[in-house]
Amino acid sequence: MSRKHNISIQAIHFDRLADSNLVDINTVTTIEGCCRATIYNRIKAGSFPSPEPGTGKNRWLVGKIRAFRKTQQDGQ
Repeated sequence: MSRKHNISIQAIHFDRLADSNLVDINTVTTIEGCCRATIYNRIKAGSFPSPEPGTGKNRWLVGKIRAFRKTQQDGQ
């Protein structure tokens, strides 16, 4: 199976994850429906949460992604 079609288990169960869980870029791109470059461009532009510092790899807190998505939905 190619990476392009490899959906993260965390993405499938995103709604069940605790806000304190950390997710990787594959999960974020699946949830947001865009590519890595778009996520990093949004971070640079200040329109997407940055990954958590000190995690060793780029990881995002589920709670921060949920809060971001809620503000996006509320703003529409």
